Amino acid sequence: MTTEGTLTLTNRGAPPPPRSTVDPRAAYETWHREFIIVSQTWYAPSALPYSHVFEEINLLLREPDPGNTSVEFLLNWHDLSNSGRQPAARYRTAGVPRLEVFSEAWPALLACQDLLTGLSDLAQGYHCPTIAEVTFLLLRLGWSDVTQRTPPSGMPHSHKPE
Repeated sequence: MTTEGTLTLTNRGAPPPPRSTVDPRAAYETWHREFIIVSQTWYAPSALPYSHVFEEINLLLREPDPGNTSVEFLLNWHDLSNSGRQPAARYRTAGVPRLEVFSEAWPALLACQDLLTGLSDLAQGYHCPTIAEVTFLLLRLGWSDVTQRTPPSGMPHSHKPE
């Protein structure tokens, strides 16, 4: 309903969701920060089958206890040429990164203000941060590179999608 230029949203009688009083950043302070550079993994051929995404960095926050929950964000570098082919060299060095956040990771994103600030600093002007720049930023901020560059014992050296 609009009244004199003001938009009022109604929730049709449902009570508003409860607002947490806990700072979500505090819950993730002890979690491990890890990242995976997908194009450098032994399974890259099956992990990057789409021609419009030529690089991906998975950003993971894991609970300190092994085997427990983690949350994930993705930085995907996109080929904006819409060619459907492998991106030209200029896109490989100046592709356009996009941050994707899965729904369970929204609160964790608040705990990564240093990362968001660093990405913002890298993207000053019209500069698109490169994979190398983002990797250096992650290492500088204390993230661990957990990229699996060699296959586990008994696995082929590459895995191609069916």
